[in-house]
Amino acid sequence: MKRAVLIVCVCLFSSGCASKFTGEWLERDDDGPPLISSERRMAIKFDLPSTIRYGAYLNCANAVDDESMQSDQYVLLQNDQVAESGAITMRIEGDDLIACIGGDVVKRFQRVHGKSIFPPPFKIPELARVTHSAPTFDDIVLLASAQ
Repeated sequence: MKRAVLIVCVCLFSSGCASKFTGEWLERDDDGPPLISSERRMAIKFDLPSTIRYGAYLNCANAVDDESMQSDQYVLLQNDQVAESGAITMRIEGDDLIACIGGDVVKRFQRVHGKSIFPPPFKIPELARVTHSAPTFDDIVLLASAQ
């Protein structure tokens, strides 16, 4: 039984569970007119098995704005050549990802290599917040001598 489970797992992982969309993509800034300083480029991240995260990229921080982050599910269509999430339809064309948003807005993205531009998907909650500093050795000596 263990052997059968192992064979199934190896077959699944070797068959390419990852799609060609997997990874991080950043909207090209060399398409069309230059971006106004208040405009932000869009960034997209495809995670396994079918999660897409997207948000506004901050040029000054070289990272995606945590407050703008959203996530959703995506599906692969047409023999894994097209990804769709809500009103966004995406396909790979050469080295670029082409996104058609709402049927008429087309944006071009380039793959991000190296360090991730996305914040972690989960935040560890603060369990305790220290509002004062620990007493120093001198404070302890002063308290002991006062008694």
